Amino acid sequence: KKRASSLGRVTGAKLYSSADSLISKSSKSPKKGEQTQEQIAMMNRIHMGQASVPLVDFNSGVPKDLTLCLYSSSGKDSADSLGDIRIKTKYTEEVVLDLEQYQPLLELLQDEKLQLVSILAAVARPNTRESIGYNLVRIFEKTGKSPLLLNFLCASEIDSTPNPDVIFRGNSLATKSVDQYMKLVGMPYLSSVLLNLIKKMYTSNKTCEVDPSKLDKSEDLKQNWKNLLGWVSLFTNAIFESIDNCPISLRQVFHNIQQKCIQRFPEDTVTRYTAVGGFIFLRLFCPAILAPKLFNLANDHPGLKQSRYLILIVKTLQNLANLVEFGGAKEEFMKNMNEFVLANLGNMRSFINKISTIPSEQQQHEV
Repeated sequence: KKRASSLGRVTGAKLYSSADSLISKSSKSPKKGEQTQEQIAMMNRIHMGQASVPLVDFNSGVPKDLTLCLYSSSGKDSADSLGDIRIKTKYTEEVVLDLEQYQPLLELLQDEKLQLVSILAAVARPNTRESIGYNLVRIFEKTGKSPLLLNFLCASEIDSTPNPDVIFRGNSLATKSVDQYMKLVGMPYLSSVLLNLIKKMYTSNKTCEVDPSKLDKSEDLKQNWKNLLGWVSLFTNAIFESIDNCPISLRQVFHNIQQKCIQRFPEDTVTRYTAVGGFIFLRLFCPAILAPKLFNLANDHPGLKQSRYLILIVKTLQNLANLVEFGGAKEEFMKNMNEFVLANLGNMRSFINKISTIPSEQQQHEV
């Protein structure tokens, strides 16, 4: 069986008003009568136009820049033209065998000692780790063994890292796999925390610029600081109060990471927090706040001003997750935020501890 068309064929391409990238592919099936996120996304998309792409012009696996003329129908009458669009795309061809042909490989991958996974982690090139992590997570999630996979990868990285300050700071197979797992099971959680706040930010007229060198003459710096602190408080409190909405399986992953850090570096009282915070803040919440459209939190990218304000909010969340104050000449203007950071360090530690705790069966039932 082949998933790709013959190179001599012409395939159709349809353009919609919003992308469906990063839609959660949760393994849990929707309840009867409920719609999946994919179905909701399809309903929200508006068909804009379509074009024909001659596959004969492609070399398999090689990215290609194209300029396509869009039409409102399958015809190519100039009266139906909607204009041109530039895209970068890649044609690939893969041979897909019947599932039983892969069974020995699946069993080897999920061997109790995960020896093959260990080899992959050691030899995977940087540019392949994301795709390897993507596929590993989905293979293990299908059999309910994702926590086992992620615990193994993260524990191995912690054991092999002599300096706790650099744990999970690189793009290893462990970090890429946890990234993929958070997107797989955590998108509904992310939406429940950030969606309404992002909508309010998009429609807000409050100015939040606090860098004097970027301030308009008509703006009041003190008022802008008040506005920014208000938004930072809203985002921070929404995250801190979201623990019960976080998927249990994700909390299991964070629990394993924190406990392994405590075991590996018992005298270090910081890494047990920053290791978990590095994932849930620096790799989930912060990227989603900076690019809401890519995480299905908005239909459009933020405007220039809103984008700038979201950057300032993220700067604060990053420092708070790292348990550090603002300092240095580069961000001198953010030092006024240190009072907020210091006041919330205890809340951050408490949040990390709670989200890294697996609730009892009774608590899960109550939730």
